Amino acid sequence: MRFKELDGIFSPSSGRHVATLGRLESKLTMKPFPTRFLFAVAALGATLPVPAEVPDWSGYSKSVKITFPGHAGSQELQNFPVLVRVSAENGFNLSRFKLPDGGDLRFSDADGNLLAHEIDTWNPDGESLVWVKVPLLTSDTEIVAHYGNASPVAAPAASDVWSEGYAGVWHMNAAGGETTQADSTANGKDVTVPTAVADGVAAGVSGVVGTAAAFDKRSDHKGGYAVPDTSQTFYGQTAMTWEVWSKQSAYPTYNGYIFRMQDTSSSTSPYIIYSYANNGRPVAYPRLEGASAAITYWPGDALVPPLDQWNHIVWRYDGEAGAKAVVLNGNTSGKYSGTADKGTILSISGYGNLIVGNFTGSGDGNAFPGALDEIRISTVARSDDWITATYATVRDSSFASYEAIAKGGNNWDKYARKFSVSFPGVPTGTTLANFPVLIKLSASSPSGFRYADCAKADGGDLRFADSEGNALDSEVETWNDGNGESFVWVKVPTLTSSTKITGYYGWAEAPAADDSAVWSDGFLAVWHLDGASDSTTQSDSTPARRSLALLGDATGVLPGVDGAAGKAAMFNASDTHKGVYSYDNSDGALTGLTNMTVEAWTKTTGAPSYNNGYLFFCERGTATAYQVYQKKDTATLTCDYYYDKDGTATYLWGDSTAIDENAWDYIAFRYDGSNGRTSLILNGVAKNPKTLGPYGLMAGTGKFYLGNRDSSRAYAFPGSIDEVRISSVARSDAWLAATRATIADNAAFTTYGAASDNSQGTVVFFR
Repeated sequence: MRFKELDGIFSPSSGRHVATLGRLESKLTMKPFPTRFLFAVAALGATLPVPAEVPDWSGYSKSVKITFPGHAGSQELQNFPVLVRVSAENGFNLSRFKLPDGGDLRFSDADGNLLAHEIDTWNPDGESLVWVKVPLLTSDTEIVAHYGNASPVAAPAASDVWSEGYAGVWHMNAAGGETTQADSTANGKDVTVPTAVADGVAAGVSGVVGTAAAFDKRSDHKGGYAVPDTSQTFYGQTAMTWEVWSKQSAYPTYNGYIFRMQDTSSSTSPYIIYSYANNGRPVAYPRLEGASAAITYWPGDALVPPLDQWNHIVWRYDGEAGAKAVVLNGNTSGKYSGTADKGTILSISGYGNLIVGNFTGSGDGNAFPGALDEIRISTVARSDDWITATYATVRDSSFASYEAIAKGGNNWDKYARKFSVSFPGVPTGTTLANFPVLIKLSASSPSGFRYADCAKADGGDLRFADSEGNALDSEVETWNDGNGESFVWVKVPTLTSSTKITGYYGWAEAPAADDSAVWSDGFLAVWHLDGASDSTTQSDSTPARRSLALLGDATGVLPGVDGAAGKAAMFNASDTHKGVYSYDNSDGALTGLTNMTVEAWTKTTGAPSYNNGYLFFCERGTATAYQVYQKKDTATLTCDYYYDKDGTATYLWGDSTAIDENAWDYIAFRYDGSNGRTSLILNGVAKNPKTLGPYGLMAGTGKFYLGNRDSSRAYAFPGSIDEVRISSVARSDAWLAATRATIADNAAFTTYGAASDNSQGTVVFFR
């Protein structure tokens, strides 16, 4: 007897460790304890394999536990593809994904081992559909979805999901107008509609999982997909399973073909599978090697798929047992079954074409009368339990159960200190999603807070969590570790008057924060203007990193002055009035918007005396896209837009309002393309709305300037600018009012609980 130590990971969510060694599954039930431990397993006559390295999931801000109580089979299904529905209703916070198209989504088993997955359909605003390969599916299997990491662990190939005997898998999720449907297996057997009959097939129609393809779209019934099978993947097999989701609009007048394997050199077909003429029975008609006739065809006499609904149909052939079956909608107790000659599905001397949705790929009068989705061909005879689970994972809403896991991702018990934060200044009844609040820290606030208790320089160990322990994105704008005031931005997923969050600090190993994620909800650029007095750039805090560069006479701009929040930049700082910050906008991201909000804090020292004093100026080529300026010789601020009216640039003299001198004012200009309405908001109050459309704002590339009109002319803004933001959304009145309040009225908007020890008891780690 030989022993092998296995370094395992305990699963707090399940309260157990599961070690699968070949066909041996050892379940050790223990009290929940979030640490690593050693255990020994004995095996007779062999050294046990060392498990693969488990990824570090602590960098993923969100997790959802998924179980499968709807799996009613008695078998443990190995490497089974389950359908996971990613939606807010299932506990996913869609705003917390870091990469587009779900690129940071990963899955693991209960012990943290990485699982293969394939995204079928991604909808960032609704329900997304993802296939996940579960190594061992039972009714108590647990897997975990992880997301919220801008640098996720490398994922297995999507085709790995379909490695368990699948010869071809077509999700039929091509967009409308496309003529090819991709094969999701590693075999790469994409099916294509010949150009001549492409209008006989409609891709992109509503499916049972995402989209599907509809056939029988022409009066002559032509159109079908085809792929050459030179590798003989789809025939010459001792066992096969064909499956499809179908939605028939009518029972076919002629046979409506779903699959046909066609010999390119003769009329011989190793198999044909179709909806029977006039009554729609699901029929299979394969031939065997050495047999001149087909196997007795499988009529499924009592199985007639109802019209105008999605039906799951499976045909199974087991050549070793000589058994055949047809299963409709997962009902294996009511399936058609029978005996057949034992043997192998007929091979072809050359090669054949697999036809989907018709009798021939080049067009025929036997198109399937309706839509097909989730088509699969396997080279194994799928068990009854496998077939039932394949149906249930798509159609049974109770097959999978979802539970969001309260996850710190930072091991909150390891932080020495904490304080609470609430927001009584949010008006009752107001709810703001993914709102950035300002947290102010000093030697006197919160009570008991001391910079000396922080374990990293520059606030590097300060982290925040919501009331359920979920980590929140945060950005330190300014850190003063003496007696000064520090400014930290925190993105709160749901901000109301009853929201509470907790700040933690005092752990030297606290993981790094993703500061740009604070500004990922509609923000195109966020410039805190907190550069030092000798800096020539101002950084952008959004993921786009659109930094501003100083142009022209540097003496005309003075960064590092006191701002509305931290530091600001002063313009018109020399007699020549020159100097400006700019961004090249070569991608046109700051122009041509359907909706837009531009905002800033300003402190004027007086009226511009030479020309208008520009807060913002944005070009579209050699012309103006939009401009915000203080009028010459007045304290009036104005915003002008150029909007696209039927392809013509049209000018709107925008809203104006008087602003205070020598005081910080919060200014916002908003355009709502849904109604063409523009608004100027001064210190959180909307003023003088106008209507110009609805039209989009003028597009084009050209520099964006801050604090002047360009680098050479005397159009400098007469004063200081701070906290500049540009958004691709029309921010609501409530949003803008809260944006002002979190800075100007922070003491009333935010309440800080006293800092205290974060004692969680003694934690012992052992190996």
